[in-house]
Amino acid sequence: MSMRTARGDHITRPRVPFWVGDIALGLLLILTACTPEDHEKLQFLWSPGRALPLIIMAVVLPFRRKYPRPTLGVVVFLSLVAIVVPSLTSGYSRLPSLGYQIAVAVVIFQVALTSSRRQTIIISSFTIGLLGIAVAAALGLVPSLIVGGTAVIGFAAAAGNGVRNRRAYIDAITERAERAERTRDLEAQRRVTDERLRIARELHDAAAHQIAAINLHAGVASKVLTDRPEEAERALAVIRESASSVLKEISTLLGLLRSGDDQIRTEPRPVLGVAGIGDMIEMFERLGLRVAFESRGTERPLSGSVDVVAYRVVQEALTNAHKHGSRHEVSLSLIYEAEEFTIVSVNPIDPSRVAQVENPSGRHGLLGMRERLELVGGTLVSSDSNGSYALRASIPLPASVKGKQI
Repeated sequence: MSMRTARGDHITRPRVPFWVGDIALGLLLILTACTPEDHEKLQFLWSPGRALPLIIMAVVLPFRRKYPRPTLGVVVFLSLVAIVVPSLTSGYSRLPSLGYQIAVAVVIFQVALTSSRRQTIIISSFTIGLLGIAVAAALGLVPSLIVGGTAVIGFAAAAGNGVRNRRAYIDAITERAERAERTRDLEAQRRVTDERLRIARELHDAAAHQIAAINLHAGVASKVLTDRPEEAERALAVIRESASSVLKEISTLLGLLRSGDDQIRTEPRPVLGVAGIGDMIEMFERLGLRVAFESRGTERPLSGSVDVVAYRVVQEALTNAHKHGSRHEVSLSLIYEAEEFTIVSVNPIDPSRVAQVENPSGRHGLLGMRERLELVGGTLVSSDSNGSYALRASIPLPASVKGKQI
């Protein structure tokens, strides 16, 4: 039979079947029915009258595991019969055999295993009192017998209570270890999921807008290659610049993923902040997107996490305007307030393409924006009206969420 340890390992330990112990215990009880006939010659006489209650006990004792208290009642009753009946029927008293004390002790031990400490004390005290009264009534006050019986029952109760406490302690330790292991597994799964989402956001931010620009200008170059070679050459130059940029960003991202944790923490990440938005706007304008930019309020440095989120939100907003906008133009506003930093992006859009922009299955950029904003306690609201599509991202200042990877 195998036993599970606190770590979940299995240790094979052979155990004697319980019925073997019950048979041995029953034979021991029946043997105690022999009465000494000649002490000097060590001859013993089988006494059927003394053997019958003990045989019944031997049959009843195996039920103590499932019915400990009823079994104790039967054993105590048979012990009382063995103590009291001989003095009433034969007119003389005799000591009960040792088997009765063994049977009572075994059942008391089982009762203690399945009962609380308070219940064990009550049941043991009642059993001691009942048997003590019977012995005193039938045999007279025999201090050695009463004290010995009390000691046997008390020791059995204490041993059962100790074993029960030990089992409860082991079960508690095992359950705690298993719960800790489940918690570690869930935490590991959560970290893996968070890391996958973070990598997905980084990969999208590093490549999406550049690949969109490559796709757009590749189409332009193919159309004007023969009629307007100068314009095709400019489009190919943009494609070349965008491809170089995206390869560099992906290479840097893969380098970080392959690095150790310490190296990732010490190396600068390829992420800019609000200070780099001007360069981003120039890059998009070279790609053909007209950006009307304004900054309202008192400009001030933002915390690291808010700075990164703001940069990525602006990047995704301009990418959407460049990819889905109907006239390749967008108005971008950065609003500095006392307790909030707001980014507003508005661009014209064909009403038939609004559903495509908002579709969660295809718009990973919007999902990434919302996830990033949630990490710093921010919100994202999108709306469309009169042929315009608007994004409004609000971030509380200072950020209420710190130290999270974005």
